[in-house]
Amino acid sequence: VISQNPAANQQATYGSTVALVVSTGVCNVTVPSVSSKTQSAAGGDLQAVGLSVGTVTEECSNTVAAGLVISQNPAANQQAPYGSAVALVLSTGVCNVTVPSVLGKSQVAADGDLQAVGLAVGTVTEECSNTVASGLVISQNPAANQQAPFGSAITLVVSTGPCNVPVPEGVGQTEAAAEAALVVAGLTLGTVTEQCSDTIAAGMVISQVPAADEQVPVGTSVALVVSNGPCKAVMPDILGMTRTEAEAAVHGVHLEVGLVVNDYSDTVPTGHVLSQSPAAGAQLDYGIAVSFVISLGPNAIVPDISAMTVAQAQAALAAIGLVCQVTEEASDTVPAGATIRQEPAAGTFVPPGSTVILVVSTGPDNTGCGCFGCSKAGVGKSTLESLGKALGDLFLLGLSVMTLTAMSRFKK
Repeated sequence: VISQNPAANQQATYGSTVALVVSTGVCNVTVPSVSSKTQSAAGGDLQAVGLSVGTVTEECSNTVAAGLVISQNPAANQQAPYGSAVALVLSTGVCNVTVPSVLGKSQVAADGDLQAVGLAVGTVTEECSNTVASGLVISQNPAANQQAPFGSAITLVVSTGPCNVPVPEGVGQTEAAAEAALVVAGLTLGTVTEQCSDTIAAGMVISQVPAADEQVPVGTSVALVVSNGPCKAVMPDILGMTRTEAEAAVHGVHLEVGLVVNDYSDTVPTGHVLSQSPAAGAQLDYGIAVSFVISLGPNAIVPDISAMTVAQAQAALAAIGLVCQVTEEASDTVPAGATIRQEPAAGTFVPPGSTVILVVSTGPDNTGCGCFGCSKAGVGKSTLESLGKALGDLFLLGLSVMTLTAMSRFKK
């Protein structure tokens, strides 16, 4: 009995009834909401309505901060017996999630994958890579399949493309050795050309592009120039040059001037190269002597002037640059005034300006009997005078020769 009426100790008529209120047990109370409250606050709210804190368990939550109530049982607004316990679940903070792998993906794709599991893209740095294409993720932190707090940031390293490497030194090495060094450095052998060298032995590298120690991407081709031995001089074309020009051209390609001779030419001007040996374009060792011929100009051909008069002969010779010298000689066969002979003969090649002697007949010798024994009056005297003069001339000539010879010896 909870209560009675009339109450105890009151006076009631004998035989009257007393009303009783009999307990059915504890009353139900409305469970208050304690979600997102601390355990202490939740306990106070429950006690205020005659309830108590029951079992308390902990659980991660991506929405409720650590230490606050995530859930309760019975739930808020339900009826629970007075004095009964309400079980609470407290948050330990955000839950860990499994980090997905974003390696080899673009930054945009990686961001999408991370957001899908409640993570975010953190710091993004760039780095070269010889294996991962430009713009794709090289690495991540935390790594794939590790646990990370919900909402935490994942650091990414994104590729900028192949790394640069220093070009190895190939100059002075054999082609094979230079190529091996390139392969080790992650480079490839490019175009190989040959070139002569007076300082680098045949088969050795003269130069390379790019140069040694230059930074280049992996896989870059390096071109080599390989020596094929000492250089050869190329004989220049000196035809038509003056001697000075020809000598300069020859010396300019490291050749020497050898034999230089003169010859006549109807086509090459005087003083210019008429021919050369060897021919233009010939490959020669440095220092080899070459020869050439200098033109003396046209070579005159002596015409036949035997049938011409003196005036005609002089005119004909002057027209081709020759000089006519006329001498006279007695002849019993050639009429006076006619040509006995010419020296040199017709058809002879002579230098321009040469003298052609024209021997003209004075007619028969009218002195009668030659040098001695003439019996005509006055003839013998004339002949003796002529002989004396001739002997005198011979004496003077001999004296002159002796004098010249003595002077020559004196000079020596």
